[in-house]
Amino acid sequence: MSARRICFIHTAPEAVRRAFRNMEAPSCPEEHLFQEIVARAVLDALGHTGLNDAAQHNQAVREARVWFKFGENTQLYCDMAGLDLEVIRSPLLATLPWYKYEPEGENDGAD
Repeated sequence: MSARRICFIHTAPEAVRRAFRNMEAPSCPEEHLFQEIVARAVLDALGHTGLNDAAQHNQAVREARVWFKFGENTQLYCDMAGLDLEVIRSPLLATLPWYKYEPEGENDGAD
């Protein structure tokens, strides 16, 4: 459901919409699951969380954006979904507003 919804969201970059529009039908339930996980992360990163609470919404958006930029398992999830990560990540990151993110331990006050 989420994967097909991306095709109709005008704020999604065209390359991302095209990737989901041209995505092959899942060959197994697991592939469908991973397609939906990646699609949900794209929707969240674009701000379409469906959450009513502002704090939860903002957290979901922030976490999705961080997952696409720094996530260690993002490549694995995209591979399992049959999607090319760079086709999704590059245009998505280019269009999203970013904030300063420092992974834990990066800035321990030793400037």
